[in-house]
This record gives sequence, C-alpha cells and structure tokens, in this order.
Amino acid sequence: MRCSFCGKRENEVKKLIAGPRVNICEECVGLCVAMSREEGIHSNLD
Repeated sequence: MRCSFCGKRENEVKKLIAGPRVNICEECVGLCVAMSREEGIHSNLD
C-alpha cells in the first residue's frame, strides 16, 4: 500500500490510514492540518 498523496510506501511511514479507495500517511495528515490552520479552518477548535 502507498499514500495516495505523497506516494510513500507503508514501510516508509509510521502510520498509513486506509480508506475504501484512498490511503493517507501521518505526514500528509500533518501537512493538511497545518495548511488548514494557516487558512483559519480549525480556528474554532483550538
């Protein structure tokens, strides 16, 4: 299995979250969170 976003393999990352047709690694999740915080999307959750 690979991350659908960065292409890293399962053995190259600490965690890989698998969905029905897409996978995402913890590094890409972290980037998504950082980007959304920059845009203020999660400002009400902090």
